[in-house]
Amino acid sequence: MKNKITAVLLAILFIGLALRVVKLADVPAGLHFDEAQAGYNAFLISQTGKNISGEFLPINIDSFGDFRPALISYLSVPLVKILGLGYWSTRLPSALAGTALIILTYFLAKLCFRDEKVSLVSAALLAISPIAIIFSRSTTDGHIDVLWEICAVIFLILAFKKQKGAYLVPVYFFWLLGYFTYQTSRVLSPMIAVITISLCYFEFRPKRRFVFVSLIPVAVYLIFPFLFFLPTPFGQGRFRQVSVFGYPEVQRSLDEQIREDGPGENILASRVFHNKIVGYSMDIFNRYLIFFSPNPMLTEISQPDRYNVPGVGAVTIVEYLGLILAISFFIHKKIRPLNLLPAAFLLLGPLPSAVTYEATPDMLRAVFMFPFWQMVAAFGLVATLRSFPRAAKALLTVLIIISIWQLAYFLHQYFVHEPVRHYSVQSRTTEMESLSYDLRSYVRSGKKVVISEYNGPYMYYLFFNKINVLNTSFSKEGKYFSGNFKIDSLTFRKSPCLSPDDLLTGRYDVAVFWEYCKKPVWADKIAETFRSDGSKAMEIYNLDTNRNKIYLEMLSALTPESSVSSQEAVLIKKNFEATFE
Repeated sequence: MKNKITAVLLAILFIGLALRVVKLADVPAGLHFDEAQAGYNAFLISQTGKNISGEFLPINIDSFGDFRPALISYLSVPLVKILGLGYWSTRLPSALAGTALIILTYFLAKLCFRDEKVSLVSAALLAISPIAIIFSRSTTDGHIDVLWEICAVIFLILAFKKQKGAYLVPVYFFWLLGYFTYQTSRVLSPMIAVITISLCYFEFRPKRRFVFVSLIPVAVYLIFPFLFFLPTPFGQGRFRQVSVFGYPEVQRSLDEQIREDGPGENILASRVFHNKIVGYSMDIFNRYLIFFSPNPMLTEISQPDRYNVPGVGAVTIVEYLGLILAISFFIHKKIRPLNLLPAAFLLLGPLPSAVTYEATPDMLRAVFMFPFWQMVAAFGLVATLRSFPRAAKALLTVLIIISIWQLAYFLHQYFVHEPVRHYSVQSRTTEMESLSYDLRSYVRSGKKVVISEYNGPYMYYLFFNKINVLNTSFSKEGKYFSGNFKIDSLTFRKSPCLSPDDLLTGRYDVAVFWEYCKKPVWADKIAETFRSDGSKAMEIYNLDTNRNKIYLEMLSALTPESSVSSQEAVLIKKNFEATFE
């Protein structure tokens, strides 16, 4: 029996691994900026020990005040050394973590339910779940964070089960890894600890002294790193950017309702019904409920758009049905305390997304829901099959057929349609790889190039050409590569579209324009860049030709050495702007 279980588990792992690594460099198409950033900083750390800001052995990668934890880059360092900087070395840590989550889900489900079938079904559901595969095939630090959290919970349960304090040491270690992996765990880890300790107390009835001992890693975690980093930008930088409490729409809605109450006589009603506590609570609650509704869970992953696959939701019909069935059994069936642990964590999962307003509903911020959704669903499915023994085989056959069909549909949509779907390839900027090679060839030939900084082309230029920016000549305003800055002979301008003023600020040989922007009619188009769906993304123009005589004359007339009046300068600029269409 044990060999049979091992064989089934290995088969599930093999299927899960294959779904996560086959054509990993091609699907999803292109690299999102966060992926390129994580891989490129791994490249820099492997060479110099510094990140893109020049910080030695950094704990964060700060691009725009987000202070993203740097552990994801450190995990890629060995692979960058072995495989070189590229898609595989950047994405493989995430794919391997997604595979490891399958086996950890099995072990945690076994501890919680003490049921081999529930454990195997939990692992199988996670192995083929759309959202788990999508996260695993991108450089997603969120589900690596879930990996550390599950490891911590497993050791915490084992500590109570065996009454051994030694198991508490790795608990703190994994929480520490989570803190430096993804922002979500910084808030969830203490909550997870309280829930796990409470349920373990009722499950195992340990001595009270051991309960106090189990709180030691929680107390140490709250001191370091939680309270230690809390006052710093690293501790709260990203939350400040996306917190719902800074979302102006809630306050505007409250103000509008107060005005509709009218002056004077409705002051008490306004204070009771239209205060900030009520307003923000309702807003958070509405965002929270979205994560259990059929849309987006069954029909479409709307946010972040880089994880969107046409016609595919976060979970399958079988997973959704299993959750509904589990609720019924939790209500009507006598269950053990630890049976409730996956359900409690599932309910906890959407909170980080619910308290943020950006890209709602954000599946990545709710990544902690998975794999606990699968554990709860497995419990519901197995309990249902056991409740109807005569129809169990027929029901199981139907569930397997539905699961296979949905997996096949997802794989078709993901491998065939996602790489050429306009909405997806725009978010992943699939044009950046070929553009980066073009830019490098211009720089090597001594050309001076100007391009908009929109969509972060500098990161892709450094990534695909494997350039150590710390060894190049660059100039920037402040800490970040944003706004107006230079790398070698590449000039990056702040606005999405290059304007006549941008070309008048210096002498450039080549200009790169987004397809929808106005271009100079006097310049020669020398190249075009296309997305993987075939749509045109950028056009590249040669400014250094005989046709730019008017441009050169206008430029020379506006230099500090020229004697043109201010009125003449205004007229020259106006005439120059007219040469763009």
